[in-house]
Amino acid sequence: MKNILSLLVLLACAYTCRSQSGTYTRSTGEFAYSMVLHPDSTFEYSLSFSRGGTSSKGKWKIIKDTVCLYGYEKPYTIEKVQESRIDSLRSSMIHVIINDSSILHTRGNAVVYIDGKPSNIKYKAGSGEQVVTDFKILLNDDCSHPLWTDSNGNILCKDKNTRSISVEYDTYLVRDTENNYFVLTLSGYPVNVSPPTLTWTKWILSGNSLAPVECGKALDHIILKKH
Repeated sequence: MKNILSLLVLLACAYTCRSQSGTYTRSTGEFAYSMVLHPDSTFEYSLSFSRGGTSSKGKWKIIKDTVCLYGYEKPYTIEKVQESRIDSLRSSMIHVIINDSSILHTRGNAVVYIDGKPSNIKYKAGSGEQVVTDFKILLNDDCSHPLWTDSNGNILCKDKNTRSISVEYDTYLVRDTENNYFVLTLSGYPVNVSPPTLTWTKWILSGNSLAPVECGKALDHIILKKH
């Protein structure tokens, strides 16, 4: 009986994937989105804008009314984190730097486009560090209050009990929540020009429409229609 139930669940999932598979698109004049959900549970996503474009391939599955994307290549990750406790530091500080082992090095300041919006890479002479400004960090998975790095790649926050530090594609779990100084090193970060990338792993499915989920809410201004 158990085997029969498992088979029925698999068949239902396969039917759902086939019925919801197809091509979903949206064009705003500035951005053009395309999501192709294949019946074999793989997907192809592309996004183009005036400075270029990007594409991602991976797998998808449906959980209730949500299309979940996984198994696709991430443009950058957290390479390592240095934790320290500084008694004189009344607030927690996060210092974000970039691994400079890439063939493409930045000297001076350079514009970097993250999801189509300009950010900046700043090379700190003498230290060998490249810091990034206007970079979003979430503390303790609190997506309702994102924090942004300043011109020196730093974030000062009042929360002294930092449990996790999240970037768009990765999360670091803090070893000692009493620590208040963190050096976050990103690996694989695009140091010249970064086109928009796939940051939404969950999409709400409603009829023939797909909308990405951000901070637990569907973005109703980015709705892809099935064709």
